[in-house]
Amino acid sequence: MYSRSSRPARSRSTLPRRIVAGVGVFTVTTLAVGTAGVAHLAATLNTVQRAETGTALTKKETPEAIENYLLVGSDTRQGSDPNAADFGAIGNEGAAPGRRSDTIMILRFDPKSGNAAILSIPRDLWVPIAGTTESNRINSAYTKGNDVLINTVEQNLGIPINHFIDVDFYGFKDLVDALGGVTVYFDLPTRDKNTGLRVTQPGCVTLNGIDALAYVRSRHFSQEINGKWKEDQSSDFGRISRQQDFIRRAATKAFASAKSNPLAVSSLVKAALKSVHPDASLNLTALADRLAALGTSQIATFTLPAYPDHVGDAAILRLDQEKATALLSFFGGQPPAPAESTTVAPPSTNASGSALPPAPGGTPTTNPLDAFAPPPTSAPIGTVPDQTASCG
Repeated sequence: MYSRSSRPARSRSTLPRRIVAGVGVFTVTTLAVGTAGVAHLAATLNTVQRAETGTALTKKETPEAIENYLLVGSDTRQGSDPNAADFGAIGNEGAAPGRRSDTIMILRFDPKSGNAAILSIPRDLWVPIAGTTESNRINSAYTKGNDVLINTVEQNLGIPINHFIDVDFYGFKDLVDALGGVTVYFDLPTRDKNTGLRVTQPGCVTLNGIDALAYVRSRHFSQEINGKWKEDQSSDFGRISRQQDFIRRAATKAFASAKSNPLAVSSLVKAALKSVHPDASLNLTALADRLAALGTSQIATFTLPAYPDHVGDAAILRLDQEKATALLSFFGGQPPAPAESTTVAPPSTNASGSALPPAPGGTPTTNPLDAFAPPPTSAPIGTVPDQTASCG
């Protein structure tokens, strides 16, 4: 149960979607590490347990080619502590055996320009599973192996995957605790009976690791309005939007912590890397330096367009191919198709010449970062914190 801290101050800026917006525990950690310098932590970084990927990863053709990182937040219950405060909400391996990818994101990095972008993939997306004759939700591919998930993403979305990073529940909780919690503004009493989320009073609330996990996992996010509980009907899309907002806040706090107290970086790294598993070929120190070079640069966040459908009695999501075309081309390393209408500006490019997704409505722009902004389909969906509110 969480109570009110204080009402937020209104930021003069609009906190646009293009500021530092996170991709997950690993990215927040490496951003913080790189900010403070990675040399003295190289040994810690290199002791992390690696994820098996077989031969699924795509090798870059040149060092300057676009590279994509598949980031997976795992909801495995293996090693769950029956004495933990959230054991009832998470459960044990017997209640939920195997592995499921609770969160799937792709980090796109352009070595030439230094630009980065993130694509969130709804876990309920219905696709053919690579190496099988069946179709299922995309997160089910993870239960068959990291290589199956990688191949499923590549074959269905046309996005080559160069690296893979897996993070489980415990790494997320430990990192949030190492940060001293992350503060989120709730405008109404909020709960999710499935995850254990419970906010009794509106205001700025600092979430510890357990609370934060209950928040970012929430798919039945409900608020009390005029004495009645109303659930956010956007399901996985709302959850993705809240995750992106939360990790942005966590990244901002990690940067501030590293800047004010470089010694705190060590505890951040040790807390997160216990449950972070990158592929064997990924140079963690180099990645930390690369991400840190972004600093507070603009990082665009996108959500893969999809629409609700059913397979039998099961609620699923299907790819909206028309709306997704430009995004898939962008993350797949191909320029968008030429616009049919002469009134629409051609695709913009960044400094390296790589094509960027068109700006909303095809409005001509002179700033490449304007063209880099998410299209309407990537705007926050569902119930999310007030983007103009700052809980300083």
